[in-house]
Amino acid sequence: MRRLIPFLLFLLFAAGALGAQLKLPPPGSRVYTVQVGSFLKKEEALWVFEKVKDLPGARIVLRGGRYKVRVGFFSSYKKALEFCRSAHIPQRVDSYYVTLVRFYPKGIVELAGEPPKKEVKTVNATELRPSVKLVTFIPLNEKASKGSEAKPKTSETSKPPQVNGTARVETPEPSAPKSLPSGKTPEREGSFHLPARKLLYGFGALLALGVAVLFLRRRSLRSSTPQAVVAKLLADGKFEELIEFALPYLEENPKDTFVKKALAESYEKLGRFLEAAAVYEEISKDLEEKGLNILAEGFRKRAEELYAAEFKKGG
Repeated sequence: MRRLIPFLLFLLFAAGALGAQLKLPPPGSRVYTVQVGSFLKKEEALWVFEKVKDLPGARIVLRGGRYKVRVGFFSSYKKALEFCRSAHIPQRVDSYYVTLVRFYPKGIVELAGEPPKKEVKTVNATELRPSVKLVTFIPLNEKASKGSEAKPKTSETSKPPQVNGTARVETPEPSAPKSLPSGKTPEREGSFHLPARKLLYGFGALLALGVAVLFLRRRSLRSSTPQAVVAKLLADGKFEELIEFALPYLEENPKDTFVKKALAESYEKLGRFLEAAAVYEEISKDLEEKGLNILAEGFRKRAEELYAAEFKKGG
C-alpha cells in the first residue's frame, strides 16, 4: 500500500501537468515545443499527427510553406524533455527535437481537441439566379387552324404500261445537238480568246508610235547645231549616243575641237582610256597648229595620264 501511494501521487501530478498544458499561450509569447515532423504535403503531416493527437497541445502549423507537427507548450527546455520521456515520444515517432518558437494562433491547421474545420464553399451570385425558361403561347385559333390544315395528298407514281405481262419502258430519244451558225466553232466554257486582229492592231500601233518618236528625235537633233546636241548628250550622261553622233560628224568636220573634247570625255567616262588619249592627242595637235601651245600642252599631259592609267589597269 505504501508503494502504491507514491505512484498514485505521480499520476495525479502528471495528469495536472498535462491538463495545464492544454491552455494555449498568449499570442506572440516565446515557448518551448516538441516538433515531431515537417512535411511539404498536408497528408503526410496528418499521418504523423494521428500518432500524437492524444497529447496536449498537439497541432499542425503552416510555416514557410511546410506543414510542421508540434506537441505541447513549455516554459523551459528541461520541462519539454521530461514531457518527451513521460509521453513516450521516442516510441511514437521516428525523430523529434525541442525548439524555442514564438507562438501565433494564425497558421494552425489542426489542433488536438478541436472539431475538424468545415470547408466553406463560396457560391457565385450568378449561380443563385433561378433559371428562366421562355415559353411561347400559341392562341387557340392558331392551333385549330394548324390542326385543320389538310395534308397534301401524295400522287401515285405512274406505272409503266404492261404488254403481255411484261413492263414496257419507253426511253426518250436523245436530243440532237444545237446547230451553230455557219463559220463559228464551239468555244470551251471559261476560256477567253482575244481576236488575232486586235493583237495585230495593237502591235502595229506600238510600232508606229516608236517610229514616230525616233523620227521626231532625229529631226530635233538635225534642227539644232551639232555643238548643242553634243552638249545636251554629255549633260544627260548619254555617252554611247554621243559617240555614235560624233564619229560620223567628225569625219566631215575633223577640226571641231569642241566635239572632239566631248568625244574624249565620253571615252574617259566609259573607261576607254586609250581611245580618249588618242582624241586628246589630236586636240593637242590642232591647238598647236593654231598657236595655242599652252592649251595644247595641257591636253598632251592628259593623254599621257590616260595612257599610264590604261597600262596600270592592264598590268
